[in-house]
Amino acid sequence: MKKIRVFINGFGRIGRASAKILSRYERVEIVGINDLCDKDSLSGLFRFDSVYGRFDKNILERTRFFKEKDPKNLCIEDLEIDILLQCSGVFLNRKSNEIFLKKGVKRVIISAPCNDTTPTFIMGINEKDYDSQTIISASSCSANAIAPLLKIIEKEFKIKSAHFSMIHSYTADQNLLDVKHPSKDLRRARSAALNILPLQSSASQAVETILPFLKTKTASVSIRVPLASCTFYDLSIFVNKSSNKNLIEILKKEKSRYIDISGEACVSSDFIKNPHSAVVDLNFTYAVEKNLIKIGAWQDNEYAYALRLCELSLLVAESL
Repeated sequence: MKKIRVFINGFGRIGRASAKILSRYERVEIVGINDLCDKDSLSGLFRFDSVYGRFDKNILERTRFFKEKDPKNLCIEDLEIDILLQCSGVFLNRKSNEIFLKKGVKRVIISAPCNDTTPTFIMGINEKDYDSQTIISASSCSANAIAPLLKIIEKEFKIKSAHFSMIHSYTADQNLLDVKHPSKDLRRARSAALNILPLQSSASQAVETILPFLKTKTASVSIRVPLASCTFYDLSIFVNKSSNKNLIEILKKEKSRYIDISGEACVSSDFIKNPHSAVVDLNFTYAVEKNLIKIGAWQDNEYAYALRLCELSLLVAESL
């Protein structure tokens, strides 16, 4: 069987997690990695991880490393790349990724929401609609968690509006200590390890992109807390139909590889490396009067998202 040749542009948290997941598949070969960091540092960060522990598979020995900021300077034409995972967080639209197609890349998958009309696909939502588009987005970790839950609620109750509060682990885009931040966002400039930081979130826009019937009906906030992994989602969903139906039974029937249910008194560390896009916490899921539904759900926002990204890559590869 012909191997799927994968190139990763940006070897940060999601890029490295994706490489580890892809190493499980014999038909996948990581042929190249581009990052502004040096090869020795990247290899060390790949082997040792403060959240996920040690990774001893030597899967990068035959991988070519590049250190190019401008894709125009990437000499990758001879790599015969099937899938390029755009994990840099920088190239967030079709125009900025077309250069990779010109260099022989067959498909580009962006690991973030885009700022244009690039087609977006979320596993468990609309992946069956993929139709050989050359550049697509896998949306965000939050949209991958929230959208499957909203799809269920819409089917059963019809959503009037919704608000998402994400109790979110800090990310590399925050500061360790109080120093200036490139975005000039004063909250992002404050210490991620010492503060609760309420931040504006693009999750509602990302969800509305994938579920257009929610256009202008949602709002969201990301509350960053001093943890390195996992997110708790507190969803307030106002519905048109009475929510007196058995909400818990409805959610239990929708259990899948993307959604799980938990009635245990778990905390964030219990969900590290959990493979589901969302794990509904039954202790925080209930109907309030007739028209308000509350859902609490957990997600390993790095691992589960990277897993969906890799699954989408394999699906896209089938079109080649």
